[in-house]
Amino acid sequence: MTVPADQPGLRDLLLRGVPFPSGAVLRMQIGPPTPVAWINEGEQVVRGPIPAAFLRVEEVHVYGPEGTRPWRAQGTAPGALPPAAPYGASAGSQEINDWARLATEWVNAHL
Repeated sequence: MTVPADQPGLRDLLLRGVPFPSGAVLRMQIGPPTPVAWINEGEQVVRGPIPAAFLRVEEVHVYGPEGTRPWRAQGTAPGALPPAAPYGASAGSQEINDWARLATEWVNAHL
């Protein structure tokens, strides 16, 4: 996995071997006339709003020292998702360290 250069806090966590959630796969139940754009085989865009009741978390991908591994969420509600990473947080900042603590707690509770 690579972390973009504009994410120094996440890059630092990656180098330190701290496991963190790196992506999620959601399943949604929609019907006509909801517009859907098929970008490619694995990525679609759905015009919202989409009620939370229509969404289910299928997997959360966690990156750590062993590489990327999925947590099989098996259709849990979106509230089961880990906390969102702070965008552009500096390496070693309080913001990234607080998120790393929360993310580590989430990983330990789910993997």
